[in-house]
Amino acid sequence: MIPDALNFNKTKEKEMEYLIEIIEDLKVESEKIQEAIEKQSEAIQETKSYMHDKVYEMDPIELKLNRQYVANMVDSAYGLVAKNKRFLKMINSPYFGRISFLFDDKKSAEGIKRGSIVLNDGSFQIYIGIYSFIKDIKNIIYDWRSPIASMFYDFEVGRAEYIAPKGVMTGDINLKRQYKINDGKMEYMFESDLVIDDEILQEQLSKATSDKMKNIVATIQKEQNAIIRDESSDILIIQGVAGSGKTSIALHRVAYLLYRLKDKIYSEDMMIISPNKVFSDYISNVLPELGEDQILQMTFDNIAEHELDPICEYQNFYGQISELLENYDQNLIERIKFKSTNEFLNKINEYIDYVEQTNFIPENFEYIQDENGSYELSRVFEISEYYLKNRFIAYKRFPAMKRIDMIIEEIIDKIMDFYDIKETKIKKIQIRNKIYSMFKDSKDIIKIYSDMYKYIKAEKMYVEKKVKINRTIKTIKGEKVQKVERYLIAYDDIAPLLYLKSMIFGVDSFLYVKHLLVDEMQDYSPVHYAFFNKLFVCKKTILGDVSQLVNPFNKESSQEQISAIYEKFPKTKVTNMTLLKSYRSTAEITDFAKKIIKNDKMQVIERHGDKPDLIKCENLEEQAEKIFELNKKYINRGFKSNGIICKTDKQAEELYNILKSKPDFDITLLTEKSEKFDNKLVITTAYLAKGLEFDCVILPGADKNNYKNEIDRQMIYIGITRALHKLTLLYTGEITDFLK
Repeated sequence: MIPDALNFNKTKEKEMEYLIEIIEDLKVESEKIQEAIEKQSEAIQETKSYMHDKVYEMDPIELKLNRQYVANMVDSAYGLVAKNKRFLKMINSPYFGRISFLFDDKKSAEGIKRGSIVLNDGSFQIYIGIYSFIKDIKNIIYDWRSPIASMFYDFEVGRAEYIAPKGVMTGDINLKRQYKINDGKMEYMFESDLVIDDEILQEQLSKATSDKMKNIVATIQKEQNAIIRDESSDILIIQGVAGSGKTSIALHRVAYLLYRLKDKIYSEDMMIISPNKVFSDYISNVLPELGEDQILQMTFDNIAEHELDPICEYQNFYGQISELLENYDQNLIERIKFKSTNEFLNKINEYIDYVEQTNFIPENFEYIQDENGSYELSRVFEISEYYLKNRFIAYKRFPAMKRIDMIIEEIIDKIMDFYDIKETKIKKIQIRNKIYSMFKDSKDIIKIYSDMYKYIKAEKMYVEKKVKINRTIKTIKGEKVQKVERYLIAYDDIAPLLYLKSMIFGVDSFLYVKHLLVDEMQDYSPVHYAFFNKLFVCKKTILGDVSQLVNPFNKESSQEQISAIYEKFPKTKVTNMTLLKSYRSTAEITDFAKKIIKNDKMQVIERHGDKPDLIKCENLEEQAEKIFELNKKYINRGFKSNGIICKTDKQAEELYNILKSKPDFDITLLTEKSEKFDNKLVITTAYLAKGLEFDCVILPGADKNNYKNEIDRQMIYIGITRALHKLTLLYTGEITDFLK
């Protein structure tokens, strides 16, 4: 007899027996897939051998068909290999949760009854894992992204509901259980009255970290689940405190959307703009762990390089932050503040209107095909000033130069009709040169940009710089290196320049991207978002933390201010969500961080550890010696990663040069040029460490003379909030005022 919900696998022993049974079933399936892979491989080899032996006897059509057959077989084999990888992972850990659900409406439940484990009391047994497993048309394990699995994250034992394709399904959860299964063995299980029991969450949070971000499907919280499963928003903006799991949740959201919108959106249709290559490497494991391919990753510097490299040299984000940290230049600060506002964006748009109205000066001109070599015998095609002006206005939604190209194409079509000739016979260059000559400064975007500051009466807000650099020049005799003079564009001018360029000349839009993630939203200004909107015409998930501003002078980048940008768009659903609970650091470290940047709304997870240590040293050498000693101590305590976080690149490099000579001290210097993240023992800066985490953080140079202004406050806050378990600050002289 089939038992009821409360007696199905009631004891741990019964659950362990059931686990063994499921793993055996998974192994059988894996073996079948492996056999299929081997057969595919043999078939591919046989076909290749046949093609090799008969290559001179086959006609081109037969050869093409055989090649296509091999290509299809290879694709199929790759698919089987990916499927088997999922089964091997499931053999290690098939599921992490279970709910027993009794539907209110038995008729509605009939549709899924055949594909589910249903007990004699009518309850459905829902085992939940990273991947689904179906045996004999029965859903033995449900994918965590399935609609019914959402109840595991959203409800306690009692009344519950979920949204199914046919509508809202209601009922009762009469049992909820969580498991820790590793290497095919059940380490523990227990009943759970909460969404995700604190014991499992605490156990996960207490672990030593790894050099790659991990999936969190077993510990997703209710507020995180709402973000992951949001499908209705065009723009979803997430404000999350340090350690709230923003980026991890965003990547789980990607995996969910790929699951829900299968055959409509693929991994290559999605992109994340991340802060740097190291961070991209750090998050690279999450989607493959969830069974999805990597999505496209890009930094803002990559975009700038593509658009500006042919035009000028430019300073990147980290270059400007380093400049501010080394030299707290008030003039530079004023320029950054000025360009980080909505008001500045409005001024750019006013200037664009002015450029379009004044730089394009249409005039009457005649086009003569002159095929017979005689003006008298040729028909003259007249293009009027009035026509050009009206067509330019009609195409207003396009960039100015794109409009001119469209007008030229129109004129060519009209000439073809007028003369009744083919396009190849028309003197296109003559037409293009004439129309282009009507647009002043048509190619010099740098001049157009610098002129803008005169127009908006803010000449002091732009500093023109030129540098001499070596460039490879192509000549008739080959390539040669030549010293050339180029404009050097400061980082605070890059977004305005790119936006202006996109509005006048157009830009290479990423039309294939259907969903964009923007991480570290607080580091982008309203002008950045205006430019992103030209590049990416798609749904967006935007996430960050206003408390972790690397540049504190970018004042209009809060969730509310970014939301206001998109709320102006017609028929655009903008949703704001907030993550207030910090899971990364111990309560002692989080409370310590609040001394630097106060946040009364931040909720601390009750995981306790050592209080942060403040250690006074005589000089840099003594700080280096203390770091050496502390690292040994941390290793002995079982910690796996240690981040030494300095204020500037110079300070990090100076300390690195002292430490690397120590015996048995394998340390990595992380710079803006680094591409891989190895977190065992790293020395870097706060602005490069943002988004990363370490078991232990040592923050040298935490003295009054080093951390003293607003940007320093941001750096020390970011550095402190990288620590999971242990935090130590070293200083000489007097401790920074931020910690008094």
